[in-house]
Amino acid sequence: MIRRLVLLALAAPVAAQQPAIFHGRSGQTNVRIPKVVAEPAIDGRLDDPAWSQAAILTGFLQYSPVGRQPADDSTEVRVIYADHAIYFGIRAFETHGPVVATLADRDRISSKDHVELYLDTFNDRRRSEPPTASW
Repeated sequence: MIRRLVLLALAAPVAAQQPAIFHGRSGQTNVRIPKVVAEPAIDGRLDDPAWSQAAILTGFLQYSPVGRQPADDSTEVRVIYADHAIYFGIRAFETHGPVVATLADRDRISSKDHVELYLDTFNDRRRSEPPTASW
């Protein structure tokens, strides 16, 4: 199954506060991403203090095998940025069977479980979407 995220735009820095939760199926797709001063450790864990400030994205739709349907499994994406980087922390849950992931060529990954990130860096809501996009 493929989960897809389209991040529309970065907002101005946000003061530290409770993380905001954005639910895609509820139409909450304009995400306000907090800026952090201390960058998170890149260690595969989301317990770094920087992640507690992150915007939380959930409620994804799938586009394969059937588009515009709720994803079979839940996914939570945490997003923060610093002066020179944007960080994504992803928890992808698999409840209907084992996770299928192997080392694959970049262009042959679609048959395995994976997450795709599309960034709309021009903020025109067109250039980040592949032809089969459903969000």
